Amino acid sequence: MVVTGTFLLNNTYACILFDSGTERSFVSHKFQHLLSQNPQKLNGTVMVEMANGKAETTNDAFKGCMLTLNNHSFQINLMSVTIRSFDVIIGMDWLFPHRVDIMCYETVVRLHLPRCKPPSHLVHQGTKVLAQKGPWLSSPSGG
Repeated sequence: MVVTGTFLLNNTYACILFDSGTERSFVSHKFQHLLSQNPQKLNGTVMVEMANGKAETTNDAFKGCMLTLNNHSFQINLMSVTIRSFDVIIGMDWLFPHRVDIMCYETVVRLHLPRCKPPSHLVHQGTKVLAQKGPWLSSPSGG
């Protein structure tokens, strides 16, 4: 399931895809310079299988980026790859630990906020739901 929307990433608006079918989170080569931070080298090279069947490798990650949703900030690590349709793709490496629900019918992304007193949910309305895998990228493989 995927939902798209425009959100703040490092205080810059980004077109973001929340994709439960992608293992990791990515930033496009075109957008990465707007993060205003330098990438860090990964311990190894990661092979990413693109939706067109081609593979791309990366060993750059932007660690500790700040994603802002409804005045709540969350850290996210992003690997740099070629993405055609979006600035950022948020995958299961971020969605799972933040207990995110992607509710397609309402085009909503809901996050559980356990640190709030009392614990609550953050609900953010996306702009559209994409029902099938698009040309952005498919699940990565490798280490």
